[in-house]
Amino acid sequence: MGMLEYFKKLIKKEETSKIEKEKIQSSEILNWIKNKKNENEIKEKEFFKVIQNKINIFTNQLEKKIDIAEAVDVETKKADNRLKAITNEGRKRYIESLRGFVQNLNDLKKSDFENFTKEIDKTFANFSKFSNKNYERATVLIGKEMADIKREIKSFSTGLIETFDKNKKISEVSNALLLIKENLSKFSEVKKEKEKAEKSFDLTCKKINELENEKKKILEEIEKIKESEEYKKNQEKIKKAEKLKEELKNEILGLEQIIDFKALSNFYHVFEDQMKVVKLYKNNFLEQFQKEGGDKILNLLDEAKMKSKNILEKINQINSKKDEITKLGQEIKEDKTNELNLKVTRTIQEIGDLEGEKSREKKVYEKTDSNKKEFLILIKRGLGKFDLELIP
Repeated sequence: MGMLEYFKKLIKKEETSKIEKEKIQSSEILNWIKNKKNENEIKEKEFFKVIQNKINIFTNQLEKKIDIAEAVDVETKKADNRLKAITNEGRKRYIESLRGFVQNLNDLKKSDFENFTKEIDKTFANFSKFSNKNYERATVLIGKEMADIKREIKSFSTGLIETFDKNKKISEVSNALLLIKENLSKFSEVKKEKEKAEKSFDLTCKKINELENEKKKILEEIEKIKESEEYKKNQEKIKKAEKLKEELKNEILGLEQIIDFKALSNFYHVFEDQMKVVKLYKNNFLEQFQKEGGDKILNLLDEAKMKSKNILEKINQINSKKDEITKLGQEIKEDKTNELNLKVTRTIQEIGDLEGEKSREKKVYEKTDSNKKEFLILIKRGLGKFDLELIP
């Protein structure tokens, strides 16, 4: 055979050995698991029948060997009474353990392969633990018959191991089906969580968009108001009023400069109440004057005959400026943009809060999406063990 022919046959052999996977939809998985589980349970029941049959055969064989061991007359053995007593007691206790062991085997629940495996291992371990010492005592004068019993147990144990090994796929299939079902359930849960997170995220985005549009409309309204002649004229009056207030402040400070506080203090130094007023104005003239209109200091100047021509002129200038500010204030209308600006500020705050919420919801969505993909991979991997391919 040529090298080319050899490789052609090898490739053909590999191609034929490949098993084409059967396709399955997600909606069919639970029904498939149910059917597969039923098939596996039938195999499991057959397995337990085989096990019970082995236990029955073992029990019959064991009873015969026990009868033989019980029939041995220890008293005919050439040994002292102490050894005979030890042997008899050991035999009695060991046979009790044997019958208890058989009873425990029959009482085991035969409904689950994996748990049954653990329980039967436990049954053997307990028997070995509590019977070994009695076996050794019984073999002091009863050797062959006790060895036959032990060989029977070993043969039974070996047969069970072989049966378990041949049928271990039952447990593997059961565990694989359970894992697929669990992952399918988790996949379904995380899918709902993802949909919920996506819905919540979309709703938050919608709210943000609505608020952004609302903010845009308010800003447009503000700009429209600012472009109106009425608003511009009102702003001019506000600026003029601010300028007048600054001029008034300077006039008041000018009045402070021409008042002789030293002479005023000397005049009122024996009058406690009047001196308090003088000190208040001397320490912070502008604040006190604006606070109560300067009436108290002007009254003191009047009483002390200290209102000079310059002071009277300055007072007139101050009063004139006040009147002008009052008149202008009556003409100034409330700024319609103030309330709208407050609305913009509140809207921006709401948008900021929602942006934070949106960020948190996005993380939840991404996490659930990642979990969904992971469970889907696990489901596909589980189905792959049964040569099944999940249809997207």
